[in-house]
Amino acid sequence: MASSGVKLVEVGTTNKTHLRDYKNAITENTAAIMRVHPSNYKITGFTSEVGLNELASLAHEHKLPLIDDVGAGALIDFSKFGFEYEPTLEDSISAGADVVTSSGDKLIGASQAGIILGKSEYINAIRKNPFARIVRVDKITLVVLEATLKLFMDESFALKEIPTLAMLQRSIEEIDKQAQVIVSELNQKNCPAEIDVIDGFSQMGSGSLPSQNLKTRLVAIKPKKIAVDELAKKLRMYEPPIIGRIQNNQFLIDPRTIFDCEDKIIIKAVAEILVNP
Repeated sequence: MASSGVKLVEVGTTNKTHLRDYKNAITENTAAIMRVHPSNYKITGFTSEVGLNELASLAHEHKLPLIDDVGAGALIDFSKFGFEYEPTLEDSISAGADVVTSSGDKLIGASQAGIILGKSEYINAIRKNPFARIVRVDKITLVVLEATLKLFMDESFALKEIPTLAMLQRSIEEIDKQAQVIVSELNQKNCPAEIDVIDGFSQMGSGSLPSQNLKTRLVAIKPKKIAVDELAKKLRMYEPPIIGRIQNNQFLIDPRTIFDCEDKIIIKAVAEILVNP
């Protein structure tokens, strides 16, 4: 925006915005209406926002383009996994947005990238902008993005082949079974630690689906010979690195994100570090 000389005019208030706020903000100098979906934060309580279809009607009534930044970039309905509904790219196009921008990696699961969809007249103008050359992605990124997007042509195939989506579908019973195996094998190795299976949650990430969690079962480790943060550090430095989180002075491992072939790696690493810190 700064490079183009655009003056950003904020509309409404932090928690409540009405269609009349947009109407009152439009002048002869207005070039576009832009909505930014709060995909990495949430405003709760006394709130109100304008639907995208209403914004599209207002924008087109004034012969203005509507730009919709959907943030994380959902291509499928994530509510089927137990999350609250998130708008999809298809929703934005169907509602009448002229340009839609999103992340290529957060919910799509491809390489880190930004995606711009829209009507040809606007996409062609974006391509001609000198700034586009500065931020263009390399061929490897494009190949990864294309290969991932092709999977979504068959949603059932995408749910199976994209690791993050496959992990979201795992049942609590399946996760619990895997957690019990890991705990049992670690306890058999007489590791100096309290190791158990506890209830917990999986989180997609604050940049994707903030404040939304999925129930899971966690491997909880409370070491006796070393501090819990030292255990976490040594696991991060292990080859391959093992990432967990610390809560209530316990190191937590979420089996939801562990493939079957990785169980033995984790058991070996944790046992080595606990026994010989």
